[in-house]
Amino acid sequence: MIRQTQLRQPTPKRSMANRIKQAKLPWEWSIESFPFEQQPKVSPSQIRSLASLDFIQQTENIVLIGPPGAGKSGLATGLLRRGVAEWTHRAYRLAL
Repeated sequence: MIRQTQLRQPTPKRSMANRIKQAKLPWEWSIESFPFEQQPKVSPSQIRSLASLDFIQQTENIVLIGPPGAGKSGLATGLLRRGVAEWTHRAYRLAL
């Protein structure tokens, strides 16, 4: 006799945590937690525009350029976290 088992469906919160874990994000940063006041040359409106992730649907890449400590990795991580949250396929490349 074959017995069927019910698989427990992941909750949205649990599913999100699993996606973030699988993405192996280097830090727990987000766009909302970015310290814009400490980085006056970073435009909050431009970053919030990027956070809409429209560039992905338009199949465009973005490159964050700036001196050390400008927040490039934090912003990239925040954008990636946003993409993971919205089930977007993602790639994170650190260029040295």
